[in-house]
Amino acid sequence: MSGLGFSGLGCFDPSGAATGFTAELCCDLRISEQGHPGCWDAVFTFEDCCVGRLTSAPPSSSALLEAAFGGSNLSDSPPEELFEALCPQAVEHSACDASAARIVQSLGLRGAPQPEGGLCGDRPSFCRLALLRHWSAETRQGELALSSAPAPTGSPPAAAAAAAATTDAVQRVAWCTRRLVALGEMDVDAFQAPGRGPMGRPPASSLPLEQRRAKSMYFRWLTRCAELQARRLSSVALGPKPTPPTRAVGGEDSDVGVLLAVTGIAQMQYADYEHWWRCYAARHGYSFVLDHTDYGQPYGYLKFAAASRHLERFAWLIVIEPDMLPSPGCGMHVPLVEAYGRSCCGGSCECDVVISDQRPYGWPAAGADATVGQETNPGFSMLRRGARSRLFLQLLLERRAWAGLVSQEQDAFGEAVLELLALEHAARFARPIEYRNECMWFMFALPRSLRDPNLQWRPYSVVDYALCWNRMVGELVGPAGARRSEVVGFLSPDVINAKPFLVAWFVPPGGWSGRPWGPARRPHGPANSSIVLLHFAAMGPAKAALMAWGLLAHYGVRPNASCEALLTAEGSGGARARTRAQPACLVPPVGRGPKR
Repeated sequence: MSGLGFSGLGCFDPSGAATGFTAELCCDLRISEQGHPGCWDAVFTFEDCCVGRLTSAPPSSSALLEAAFGGSNLSDSPPEELFEALCPQAVEHSACDASAARIVQSLGLRGAPQPEGGLCGDRPSFCRLALLRHWSAETRQGELALSSAPAPTGSPPAAAAAAAATTDAVQRVAWCTRRLVALGEMDVDAFQAPGRGPMGRPPASSLPLEQRRAKSMYFRWLTRCAELQARRLSSVALGPKPTPPTRAVGGEDSDVGVLLAVTGIAQMQYADYEHWWRCYAARHGYSFVLDHTDYGQPYGYLKFAAASRHLERFAWLIVIEPDMLPSPGCGMHVPLVEAYGRSCCGGSCECDVVISDQRPYGWPAAGADATVGQETNPGFSMLRRGARSRLFLQLLLERRAWAGLVSQEQDAFGEAVLELLALEHAARFARPIEYRNECMWFMFALPRSLRDPNLQWRPYSVVDYALCWNRMVGELVGPAGARRSEVVGFLSPDVINAKPFLVAWFVPPGGWSGRPWGPARRPHGPANSSIVLLHFAAMGPAKAALMAWGLLAHYGVRPNASCEALLTAEGSGGARARTRAQPACLVPPVGRGPKR
């Protein structure tokens, strides 16, 4: 696979394989005075990409640069003027690269410097050029290393070629994200010269924030990473629909497994709750799988690495987190696979992957009390054994090698869902909606110069990715509450994977200090009566205390409650109603989802 080029520092693709834009085509003055007009838009312009290429030749000698930046004084020109004259962006030369490295080191420009005072304050364009050239040289070297990587051995030629292509594509995206992080640390877009820009245009620093981001080197390179991921996805097929469930491989007692993967400190923190899932699995004839294996993964990916290991053992695998619980009396009585496995096609076909949907910000269907949204959370999923669920896990776990992800497995989970839906759309429709990984723009921390001036403390916003995700999912399979996919089932986040302190419960006095007290107030919103799975996510150091208080105050049970108490607690329609805080449970009929 041909790599992306860096001549013009991000303007061109030498081979034309990725974008079709080459320097020879775009800068051809025989077409017009501005080259090929089809090459240019608000981000890439003739002046930015071609002027230096057309007016500057490679240095005729390395002596001047070596003199200026190597310690000798053989030139009357100031070093910075000499560097800018001989090494514009479009010129590739080893002497320029070596000089840029010395400039960056001597001025201490690595690590997000700020252009205030000193040489960079007087000549920001000089520091910007040095940083860009240094980054570009390192990037070219990295691409050469990727291109020379050996192919896998020990497989048939066709299989080896396919494996090599997949490995190469995955590695290139991961490498691209590492270079993105390096570019963000340098924050080259902070070095903007005052006055007028090229051809008398306003300088980039005076443009609105969204335009500055679009024109920045950081977002140009991030767009290249998204192109690489989209290219990697173009070689992937969705795979066939699984055959009807068969007896589990390996002689399991049940065709349904409930997987809890937990290690380290979380294993100790949530030890009292493991038996809740044992009770739940026994209630429905499921197998409970407790996996304490350390897969050497970032912790958020642990459950998905474990799912890859256990998927083939069961017709369905329910993947949960240690801070997630079936609600006493209510969720304990809901067989998840029978209730929600056929939530695709409007409830008429079996899914391959089932997740809890996003609770969009300002979602009217969630009720008048839904003033705060909820991003897509990877805490719960149900995977049906087959090629499609394996592909989902593969796409998700590939992102373990990506650098710079802020929410890590959460956004990796969201992107894998989007990619699966895009593949489904391509398989079902003659003119499918194409997803080019546009939401990747919102997965990485912004350099300081590209942040909202009023929110300099916030390099990343989970809301930005959530809004992009919901917009793209809506285009592919319809709006929240009415998704229509044959592959992915979407369950209400007010029912499955529900954060109770977000959708229903009030935080008691002393709650955030870890010393909650008092009875529960009447829950707010319409969700409380039908919460099936409680997820106590993102609650900080007070989580354990709030979990114990909430379960006692709302259900009358403690963490070490017996199976009998969990099955007969308030909300089941039984005799243990304790307070008015928990209405009767609305258990959905088997085979149908809950009322939304």
